[in-house]
Amino acid sequence: MHVDAFAKGVVKIVLINERKTILLVFFLDYKGGRVHTNLEDGGLLYGENNPDENDVRAYATFFYKVFGNGIAELTCDDMEPIDCEVVIPVNMRMTMSPDQAIAKMVEQFKKEQAK
Repeated sequence: MHVDAFAKGVVKIVLINERKTILLVFFLDYKGGRVHTNLEDGGLLYGENNPDENDVRAYATFFYKVFGNGIAELTCDDMEPIDCEVVIPVNMRMTMSPDQAIAKMVEQFKKEQAK
């Protein structure tokens, strides 16, 4: 986890998994007393390691469960988890359930890997 930027009481933090294959972005809004997810800037990373099926499933589960109005919690060590606010742009719509979208993303990944 590292701080990517800060301004006017808002800190942008970036979380990367140990394999460096999944990127998650959050905004800590200290003035507003909230934490926001940022689905637009997160995603799968390709570099030292390429994402595997478990990475795809983990990221898709985070993305689609949050996008489907699920709850994201930010945790650090043994501290109590903090619920994150989810702000979904008006122009984004889910056309299938989160579980269907996760399965579709995993299936697409499998097909790409088979090529």
